[in-house]
Amino acid sequence: MAKNSDDLELDAIDDAFQDKLKDLFGKLVTNLMVTTDGGGGEQKPADQFAVGLEFARRARQIALDAVKTPTKTPAKGKGPQS
Repeated sequence: MAKNSDDLELDAIDDAFQDKLKDLFGKLVTNLMVTTDGGGGEQKPADQFAVGLEFARRARQIALDAVKTPTKTPAKGKGPQS
């Protein structure tokens, strides 16, 4: 059974979110590896990860809301200029 466009958009948003989580985790691991101050140096990378995760969650929610909320299609020639 073919997926409708909303399902495809939701899947794309989830895929992008998972990709961002992978990126954030990779950066966390890298930052932990380069921390050389012998302890206590884990807090800054952990904080950076937490902030990045919060932004990713917010962006995901905004995108999901946009997909779920019907929008009016702009009249021809009335849309944003590229």
